[in-house]
Amino acid sequence: MKTAIKAWTLRVTSLLVSIFVASFSVAAGAVIFTRSVEIVNTLSLTKAESSGILVAIGLSLIWIIILGADSAEHILKSGFRKADNISFRGEKNK
Repeated sequence: MKTAIKAWTLRVTSLLVSIFVASFSVAAGAVIFTRSVEIVNTLSLTKAESSGILVAIGLSLIWIIILGADSAEHILKSGFRKADNISFRGEKNK
């Protein structure tokens, strides 16, 4: 019974951590982009220059968000794999 509880706890914890990591990376990207728009608009640049800067910032933030999503996926798969190993190993010991 203890191994089932450990496996369940590991699954839930890895799910919650991966949701937090993915949500945090998306929220941080949105905040950074919003703040970047405010900063770029206060500079004395032409529309083309400010648009180019914002496109570059947007593309780099998309890349960072994808890295966060990949990290969340790795955390989730790793946690579930470890939980499966715990539950299978626990059944063999009984």
